[in-house]
Amino acid sequence: MCSIGDEGIEDEGPAKFMEKKLSLQDKTCVKCKTNRSVILLRSKDCYCKECFVNGTLHKFKAFLGKLRLSRRDEKVLVSYKTGHVTCTLLQFLRNGLDTMAEQKRLKFQPIFIYVEKNYHLSLEERKNVLKTISEHVNHFNFKLYMVSFGDYIKTGQLTLFESWNTIKLSEDNNDIYEILKEKTKLTYQKEIFHIFERDLLIKSAKSLDCSFIFTTDLTADIAVNLLTNVSLGRGNQLPLDIGVIDDRDEIKIIKPMRHLNMKECVFYNYFNNVEPVITRVIDEKPYSSVQNLLTNFIDKLQVDYPATVTTVLRTGDKLSMDLANQSICEFCKAPIFMNKDKFISSEATNFSRHLSTMQLNMDVTPTERYEKAVSSYSSSDDKKDLCYSCKIISEFIIK
Repeated sequence: MCSIGDEGIEDEGPAKFMEKKLSLQDKTCVKCKTNRSVILLRSKDCYCKECFVNGTLHKFKAFLGKLRLSRRDEKVLVSYKTGHVTCTLLQFLRNGLDTMAEQKRLKFQPIFIYVEKNYHLSLEERKNVLKTISEHVNHFNFKLYMVSFGDYIKTGQLTLFESWNTIKLSEDNNDIYEILKEKTKLTYQKEIFHIFERDLLIKSAKSLDCSFIFTTDLTADIAVNLLTNVSLGRGNQLPLDIGVIDDRDEIKIIKPMRHLNMKECVFYNYFNNVEPVITRVIDEKPYSSVQNLLTNFIDKLQVDYPATVTTVLRTGDKLSMDLANQSICEFCKAPIFMNKDKFISSEATNFSRHLSTMQLNMDVTPTERYEKAVSSYSSSDDKKDLCYSCKIISEFIIK
């Protein structure tokens, strides 16, 4: 792992690194140098309550200030997820809109959307979740829309609900999950649902006349996504999936929480006396999917090496891609990179398989045989409009 900027952390073992951890007892805040510290971050920095709250809020505002993407009264769609992260984001946005300083006030208008897909819960539990979420968002005086994920997948039609008691809940939507469980593994299930949900958010943003979409990805989420994309054959799409802005569509997706971790969100909510909406989740084993495996790997590595997530994040920020003159995948909408001079690794494997099934004409030159083989291989590819990863899961999504 790259150790640039980490002062040779990887040269020191976990035991040596753990010795550097500090105790909060009798420690003063590293920011104000006056108040007693109440929270320890990065295993070395102690902060008092006031400095921590102000510093966390400033980090969020500074991130949005650098983007300079939104104009006055422009609408931004915010994806609502149950848990601490969205609760923190709600407070950030309300504080930014209510601030007295004109130059520091947020100019855009947030609109929240909740994608309902709690099929592991009973109908009564799902209704209670929707009601609680509605009350939570209304407490901060924001507009909330709700949409059924199952209905969108089955019908392909987008229906937005403004009230929690008007959305139609049916246990029949659970059939989608049961069908996919029979046909594909959990890894591909998660990938398929992730792509469908992104498509749903983009269509919702267009329907509500929003220019951008805010998601709730934290630093650890982005680190896991980076490794997951590489594992699933989406390495050339990394700048889109883990970058600050996903601009594969005219509606840009932004990750405003990407510089925060879960500990900061939890303590920010605690110090502001705000309770998040918590729901019961499915208990999944760490080895049941690639996503779960890499999440478990990053979490455990982060315990001994707190620079793990930031190192992965910085590595991802250095990646870039050229979107000009590239074909677009019909499913995930990412560019399909084609090299006319030579095959990439996946294409070379498929070409070798294709070549073994051909009856070659030995009366022509090797160059002519190769050109004929390449021509027949290109014409035989009935999935040329899909990227490599989507070709693998296409049998589960294309009927």
